[in-house]
Amino acid sequence: MMRKRNGQRGVAIGLAVTAVTLASCPLAAAQRTANFSAAATATTPAPADGFSGWEKKITDVNHAGEPEIAVGPDGGPLVVAFNGCGIAVSEDRGASFAVSPKHPADPGPTPGDPYHYCSDPAAAIGPGNVLYTGAGWWDTPGGDVDYYNMYVARSADGGVSWSKPVFATGDRDAPQQLLLGRNTGHTDRLFLTADAGTGTVYASATDFPRFVRWVVASHDRGATFGPPQAIDSPLYPQIQGEQAGDYIPAAANGLVAFAYAASAAPGDASCPCGIFETSRNDGATWTRHPTPFPANWVAADRSHPGRFAIMSGQGVTATPAFSGAIAVSTTDDSGRTWSKPVLIGQSTTHPEIQPWIAYSPTGVLGVGYKTLYSGLISQPQFFLDILSGNLSYTYDFWTAVSFDNGRRFSQSLRVSNAVSPPGNAAGNDDFSNVALDEGYLYAAWGDQRTSPTNPAPGPVAVYFARVPLQAYSK
Repeated sequence: MMRKRNGQRGVAIGLAVTAVTLASCPLAAAQRTANFSAAATATTPAPADGFSGWEKKITDVNHAGEPEIAVGPDGGPLVVAFNGCGIAVSEDRGASFAVSPKHPADPGPTPGDPYHYCSDPAAAIGPGNVLYTGAGWWDTPGGDVDYYNMYVARSADGGVSWSKPVFATGDRDAPQQLLLGRNTGHTDRLFLTADAGTGTVYASATDFPRFVRWVVASHDRGATFGPPQAIDSPLYPQIQGEQAGDYIPAAANGLVAFAYAASAAPGDASCPCGIFETSRNDGATWTRHPTPFPANWVAADRSHPGRFAIMSGQGVTATPAFSGAIAVSTTDDSGRTWSKPVLIGQSTTHPEIQPWIAYSPTGVLGVGYKTLYSGLISQPQFFLDILSGNLSYTYDFWTAVSFDNGRRFSQSLRVSNAVSPPGNAAGNDDFSNVALDEGYLYAAWGDQRTSPTNPAPGPVAVYFARVPLQAYSK
């Protein structure tokens, strides 16, 4: 598994085949919410603060896909990290942005290194509105040694100034890592999360040759990160075909949590199966429980200790537990019991991809996703399209919220004004994102409406939406 040198992900064909097998696993019964039967096209507000309807574009077309959002109380500070790599910071809920094409965590080029590319942007926010952003940079001196390093920077003044980049996880010391068995080559896809209570910052990345996702922790506001800990174990191994998995962590109230697809579990003959796990010691040990379905995304509700949401959907490595749909289930007891899964989406004929899930500080649960207008597509075909750089489907972006911890969701609300044309995946647009504060849901996604069309649609731009939570209760 290798990345293309422009930062776009490559995808192994064998991965897609394994993913299809996983999708056929027995699953708990799920209820389909009303938003599958009718699409919500609520009246959008009058243009203001640069918004047209709910949305606005915040970057030029510059390979700026795969955005992530971090937001503080009352919408400020708010940072959107995007591929390319750069960030956009706002203090007024996105009414205005200071856009920087240079990522704060960029460690600078390595002397003699022919490649200094960036991908996998990440964003998080900790206590005191401390912002964190990170990404991965290539360090390839040549030959077959593939260094890809994850760095993180922090800002305590709303993005006005940033710390020096800090190495978080990767292959920087490849020979030593090889001897220690910690890493054997290519590292991929950084995710960041911060515990709003303890202030602990977690960074997570994959090691492709060993098919392991690691997590490291910082207890000094990102100044240093501890040793890597695997999120799985020999008794609960990750699915190898899941490419070590884009498993998205969440943290709150002293717990860091993951959900992942395991190929085996003690006493469970039904695997491949879903596992939810939490740790109080930075991943050194885990408490694990089965889930109603295999999931890749986790959200933590800081207002209710022990409350988490898991989500399944279609992504670059993520396989939907329910074909073409997004599934959500929640727990109030750290994974011992789960709510009945709910499916989210506005149609049974168009698949939803690249979802994200997040809680507000008061426990409102929000989801965002792209809808493809192609009819149902096979998982292998989706992976082949990403591999070839040709996302040959039109799409738009939708959101929904739950005010009762995932038992019911609002009708899905389209927050993009128009359907994006089909095009390529040059923007490395592997993920979309949502975040919530006390009164609003914020969404960011890659969109090709403003991409060059000659000779073919070009890289994506980042679009941003801001929706008052009250709009979902209509």
